[in-house]
Amino acid sequence: MSLALSKFQRDYLAAWNSHDWDNLLDFFTDDCVYEDVAREKVLHGKTEMKDCFLSIDPDFHLEIKSIFSAGNFEASEWVMSGTNTIDAPGLKATQKKYSIRGASIIKYRDNKIYRQTDYWSLAKLIQQLGAEITEP
Repeated sequence: MSLALSKFQRDYLAAWNSHDWDNLLDFFTDDCVYEDVAREKVLHGKTEMKDCFLSIDPDFHLEIKSIFSAGNFEASEWVMSGTNTIDAPGLKATQKKYSIRGASIIKYRDNKIYRQTDYWSLAKLIQQLGAEITEP
């Protein structure tokens, strides 16, 4: 089954999967807020987001499983996958593959993402990587 994604949604997903962080950040307002609930991180603005994205694994891939939009809100279910080859804050690289289900809630303002909140299982990631986390 193929999802009927809007051009914005297709381009946004392509930016994630191409790891073109400058292009990805163009989808956000300058005063955006990005919250990663699993890691207990709230990033304010594009600079904090880009610094965080630089620790994403080179083969990171995001696949949208379902998506729903209403007004200026959007909800999606997705699977992120890759190989843990880069040390991230609090998590040393294990060279192991991962595949984690998650969901995002997005709020739009002026046709850009103003706020995104991601929900996924850090415990499942740690289990798949056989890793220990040293900080949230």
